[in-house]
Amino acid sequence: MTMDGQAKAESRPTRVEEFQGLYGPYHVPERLLQKIWLRGELDLARLRTTTGRTIRILRVGEWNLLGGPDFKDADLEIDGRRFTGDVEIHFRQEDWYAHRHQLDSAYDRVVLHLVLFPPSPGSRPVRTSKGREIETAILVDLLWHDLEEYVTNEAAAQVSTTTSDRALETLLLLPLEKRRERLIELATRRWTQKVHFARIRTERLGWAQACHTTVMEVLGYSRNRPGMLAAADRFPLEVWSAPEFDPEVVMDRDDIPWQRQGVRPANQPRRRLLQYATMCADGPDWTERLASWAVSLPRGNGGGSIESVWEQRRKLGVTGYRRTLQEGVIRSAVTGPRAETVAVDAFFPMLAARNHTGLFDLWFVWPLGDVPTDFKSVLRHTGVAGTERAHPFAHGWFQGLLGLSLQTPADT
Repeated sequence: MTMDGQAKAESRPTRVEEFQGLYGPYHVPERLLQKIWLRGELDLARLRTTTGRTIRILRVGEWNLLGGPDFKDADLEIDGRRFTGDVEIHFRQEDWYAHRHQLDSAYDRVVLHLVLFPPSPGSRPVRTSKGREIETAILVDLLWHDLEEYVTNEAAAQVSTTTSDRALETLLLLPLEKRRERLIELATRRWTQKVHFARIRTERLGWAQACHTTVMEVLGYSRNRPGMLAAADRFPLEVWSAPEFDPEVVMDRDDIPWQRQGVRPANQPRRRLLQYATMCADGPDWTERLASWAVSLPRGNGGGSIESVWEQRRKLGVTGYRRTLQEGVIRSAVTGPRAETVAVDAFFPMLAARNHTGLFDLWFVWPLGDVPTDFKSVLRHTGVAGTERAHPFAHGWFQGLLGLSLQTPADT
C-alpha cells in the first residue's frame, strides 16, 4: 500500500459503540471487531450461521480499510460448500440496512455477514442489491474474553515508544514522591481490572480450567495468545497430564491459529507448549497446589504508599515465595522473566478472583517479567525505580507506567 493509500485507509470512519464497564462506559470501535476476525481471536471451530450451518475458515480475506466490505476475497466452507467472496462485520444485523448496503452493488460479493450480537426477533434477512440472501454468524458467544478485556488488551498492545515518551514528560512535571504515588494509583486500577477479568473467566470456566486457560494464554506472548486460548479449549487440563499425551498433536490441529513467522525461536509456540506440558507432567492438580501455595502468602492493606520496594520484598518474603512457587507449582518448566510474567499476569489475579484477598502489595513488588525496554528507561530516567537499592524495578511500577501510557495520547 502506498503512503497515500495508507493515509486514506486510516481516515476511513469506523463506527463506535458505548458499553458499560468496570470503571464506567467504554467504547468499542467496529474496527476492533475486524481485528478480532483478522487475528482469529475467537473460537472459530464453533462458528455457525444463524441457520445452524457449519463454517470453516480457509482464508479470512484481505482486510479492506477503504470503501466497501471489510474483508475481500475470503475463502470459506459453509456446510462443506466452498465460497469465495467478501465478509462484512457489524455490531448488529440491522446495521446492514442502516448503512444501506442492500442498495450498494459493492457488497454483492459478500458471502458472510458477521455480527457481534444476535439479531432482534423479526429482523429482516440480509440481502444484496440483487436480492441474494447472505448467511449471518454471531460472534459474542465465541469470544475468548469479555468484550471490555478485548478493549483493554488492544489499548495496551497499541502502546508505543511515542506514548511512553509522553508518559515520561507527564511524570517529569511531578515531584519524585508524587510520581510514585501516581503510578501506585494507576497500578491499583490495573490490578482491579485484572482481578475483575479473572473472576469473569473463573465464573465461566471454573477454577481449574480458568487457571489452565490463563497460563496458556500468558505463555503465548502477543502473537500466539489466540492459538494458546484455542489449544486450552481443545485440550483441557486433564489431557495434559496423561502419560501418553504428546504436545505435538496440539501443533498439528488445523483449527488452531498458530503464528510462527516473526516469532523469535525462544517464543515459538512449540517451545511454550513443551514447557507447559512439563508443568503439567506431575498431574492436573497444579491448580490446587497453586491455591495451597497462596494460603500462607502475606497479606497487605493494598494501595498504600510503598516507601521502599526492597524493604517490602524483605518483609513479605518474596525470595522464599518465588522459590516455593517454582518448586511446587511451575516445576521449573518456565524460568526467567517469563516465569515472573506468569506469576503476575496469571497466578496472582486468578488467586485474587478465588477470594485470596490482600495480594496487591505482593503483586506490586514482585520482580519484573517481560517488559519493553522503553518502560525501564522511563522508570530509571524519572528516578522512580532502577536507580537505587530501595527502589529496584518491580512489576507494580511497570503496571502503573502502562496505565499512565494508556491515558497519555500519542502524537498524531
